[in-house]
Amino acid sequence: MTKTVTELTRELGDREAIRDCLSRYGRAIDRADFALLSDIFWPDASIEFEGLINGPISEYIEKIVPEAAQAMEQTAHFLGNMLIEIDGDCAVTESYVQAFHRLANEDEPYDLVLGGRYLDRLEKRDDCWRILSRRFVCDWFREYADSADWEKGFYGLKMSAGERFPADLSYSYFASASG
Repeated sequence: MTKTVTELTRELGDREAIRDCLSRYGRAIDRADFALLSDIFWPDASIEFEGLINGPISEYIEKIVPEAAQAMEQTAHFLGNMLIEIDGDCAVTESYVQAFHRLANEDEPYDLVLGGRYLDRLEKRDDCWRILSRRFVCDWFREYADSADWEKGFYGLKMSAGERFPADLSYSYFASASG
């Protein structure tokens, strides 16, 4: 259903808070920042990633994410189109996601690229939006043999990769901006 400009204007603060919550997931998962990840979901939240987990968020944060972080050298999650429907203190969203993963296996690392959607239910409690339930729908994926030579760098430019929490440069960057 199409919303009027007046309806959207009335919802702007809530919409931005929801977008902020959903965007922080990428940072939390890519940097393996478990405290930030816990702050995105309500403690009573649930999560469903078919074949991986269908249960409480605590199990995902305490068991699944650390195992994945150990198996994956690098990840990058990008949100695209986002549909947000708000009804009072409840909201449902559909967010398109592309995720890039560098997996380390026993033979050689390889890259997994996938596209899908996060179907989220969010609640606003004490004027704060967090995810109450998340379901991931995978629309496509591709696996590639490792093609990145970090010793050589791209175009011969030697660069260091982003790091996990708390060593990543972005944490000191934001700390210096607020202090």
